Amino acid sequence: MTTPPANRAPGARRLLRSARPKRSVSEFPPLQWTLPLNQVTLPCIDYAASVAWWQRFGLTLIVESPPRYARFECPVLDGEEPATLSIHLVEAPLTSEWPAVYFEVKDVFIEVGGRCMNGIHPLGEPERQEWRWTEAWFRDPAGNRVCLYTAGQNRRFPPWRLGAQAE
Repeated sequence: MTTPPANRAPGARRLLRSARPKRSVSEFPPLQWTLPLNQVTLPCIDYAASVAWWQRFGLTLIVESPPRYARFECPVLDGEEPATLSIHLVEAPLTSEWPAVYFEVKDVFIEVGGRCMNGIHPLGEPERQEWRWTEAWFRDPAGNRVCLYTAGQNRRFPPWRLGAQAE
């Protein structure tokens, strides 16, 4: 335990903190830089099976460091900067439903069909969700949950978006 400075009474710091007005997150100024998500690392338990699965899923292998690590590029349109996804060997299989990785596509049904032709099958048929996305779920060899989805404008601008104006 530290002793407060001679010019400050015990508990003064706590009192000063509690006297500050509380600010909501919306009151803070917006940051002046971008923060694009461009890299995700997932655990794997069978390196070779995971590398093969992600390649059949449609990602391009760009770094291979067996038996522990591999990195892939996600497909993009011309002129876009690709995001990357990595796998890293872990000791034990996953025991939870998380993380979940989402890949947005123009047409879930076409994309699922293409993956089925490559031997990658969804856990079920694509489903329309109440939040206006159509989703098809997969599991990679390590048990990671992977979703192909179509959302259109509803991904960023659902009718219930905070600050949205009613039409």
